[in-house]
Amino acid sequence: MAEERKITSGRLLGMNIVGGFLNGTSYDFTEGLNCIIGARGTGKTSCLEFIRYCLDVMPPEPKARERLSRLVAANLRGGHIDVKVRTREGLEYIISRSVETSLTGDLLDTRPVVKSLDGNATGIPFSDAFCRLDMFSQNEIEEIAMDRRAQLRLIDSFKRDDLQEIDAELSRVKASVNAINAAIVPLRQEMSTLEPSQDRLPEVERRLADLSGGDGVNADIQNAQAQRGMRTVESQMHRRLSDALRLFPGMLQHASKTFGEALLRFNGEELEDSDNADLVEQMTAVFNRCQEDAEDAFQQLGEHLSQATSQMEEIGRELSLRHDNGEVAYQEALELDRQCRERAEERMELLNERQSLMESRRRLLELRVQVEEKQNEGRKLSARLSSLYDRRSDIRRKIVRDINGRLCPGIRVTMNQFADRSEFFGALCDALRGLPQGRHLASLVSNACSPAALADAVRNGDRSTIASAIGREADDHQTAAVLGALRDENALARLEAAELQDMVQIELRVGRSYRPSSELSTGQKCNAVLPILLMDGDRPLLIDQPEDNLDNGYVHEIIVKSVLDVKGRRQLVFVTHNPNIPVLGGAEGMLVLRAEDGQARDCAHGSFMDCREHIIKLLEGGREAFERRRDCYK
Repeated sequence: MAEERKITSGRLLGMNIVGGFLNGTSYDFTEGLNCIIGARGTGKTSCLEFIRYCLDVMPPEPKARERLSRLVAANLRGGHIDVKVRTREGLEYIISRSVETSLTGDLLDTRPVVKSLDGNATGIPFSDAFCRLDMFSQNEIEEIAMDRRAQLRLIDSFKRDDLQEIDAELSRVKASVNAINAAIVPLRQEMSTLEPSQDRLPEVERRLADLSGGDGVNADIQNAQAQRGMRTVESQMHRRLSDALRLFPGMLQHASKTFGEALLRFNGEELEDSDNADLVEQMTAVFNRCQEDAEDAFQQLGEHLSQATSQMEEIGRELSLRHDNGEVAYQEALELDRQCRERAEERMELLNERQSLMESRRRLLELRVQVEEKQNEGRKLSARLSSLYDRRSDIRRKIVRDINGRLCPGIRVTMNQFADRSEFFGALCDALRGLPQGRHLASLVSNACSPAALADAVRNGDRSTIASAIGREADDHQTAAVLGALRDENALARLEAAELQDMVQIELRVGRSYRPSSELSTGQKCNAVLPILLMDGDRPLLIDQPEDNLDNGYVHEIIVKSVLDVKGRRQLVFVTHNPNIPVLGGAEGMLVLRAEDGQARDCAHGSFMDCREHIIKLLEGGREAFERRRDCYK
């Protein structure tokens, strides 16, 4: 009795190619193993690339994405691909996508279109939730073996939904942290300009105390001088408030003009014959009603502003008159006591200076409170980040344990949390670029400190932490230079935003020891990576020629065994030139392609038994070659 499949992800049901070299090629996928075979140049790999492009399962690197898009464009020649899928909820759709280029040959961004089974657009936005799949070419298998980050992505693919949810939350929290850091930078910069002036305040206070003693400055003059200082502040207050009121009408006029011109950019006559004319009319009506309400609101607000401006002008005239009278009284008080003029003028200068310093101190205290509030908020977010990082690493550790439980001792996978410091190192290189041996120093510091610990040390002027990070090479001059280069708030914000990534390493047992996959031969790289790709998963797995660079013994013992183990639970689609895979793997579905007159054709469908003559001809070299080998083996 066949094993009942539990559908936990989407499934490929069929594909249809319209236009280009593979025009008219159509195939219905089976649940188990599907193999695409044919001679060289019949479009086998293109079939997988078309599916990948249609479902937007693009390579992560921009250049590779563009190469794939151009390959599809060249082969489709203005046509399109339809892929029929079943979602994990059991709903069936057709996903359709084309490739378009501009007159200059640039690729235009086209998105997959979700259609119902009768071919009509549903209006549902496409996402990978319709049918997630894993797709690997031979180049990508080698890239996984060579690139630690590609190995990390492979590990993540086993729990993609869980990890994508964590990554989305990480992105939101990191965006908030970055916003806080960006807001703190100008606050700290303003603080750095105000702090030096505060050293002057005690001296000003002491001198004022001396001048206020009983040596000739009478109480009337002291009071007149104090009032004169207050008049300066009152004038500043009136000027700033009046300036603010004068700015409002211009802002209001600009907003009204912009709002009014929005609809004028569109010529209604151009859209009269549109299929969506009813929606255009509704948009125009909604906007016109809103514009009328806005004009009334703008008018009322303009009247309030005009009234407030008039009142402010009247207050200004009264304030100016009182200030003039106060200045006259001040000058009269000075005339009454000429002997105090010189001391009074000095005291007035000191009072003005103290007023400015006190204002700076108040502003400094405000800035410190704002920075502390934002830092407290940042600490809470950092704790949230730490928790999310730990959750993500725990999931990855479990995946690694599962892989090792299945594949050890032949293959071993290790994971170290926060071991990939390349992003942190890059930010340090930028910050220390102007120093001798800046790159070397960045390497030492990035390996010894976390971004947060380094930022705290720099802000606290902690030379010992910097020296300890540099190590035995550190001297006072070098430590001071690093500290000085990192004191820029923008550089510190970039350092704090740098993420320490987990690091994964795949190793293959060679003899009695393990060797990293990056140090293996091409065939050994495939030996290390392929068994991981073929493990249980809930997404369809597409591989282009998994047997390349492998001997037939390995194909039989490892690949075929893995296929038989997982095909009851996972949909597989392979392009292959090796008969062991479809025959010994028991392919439930086969697509046989041939090319003639510059056009590819699908010449056979069915199970491997239905297509065995094609398998013998294409993969065994023909029946005669097959039988002669069989006779030799006897």
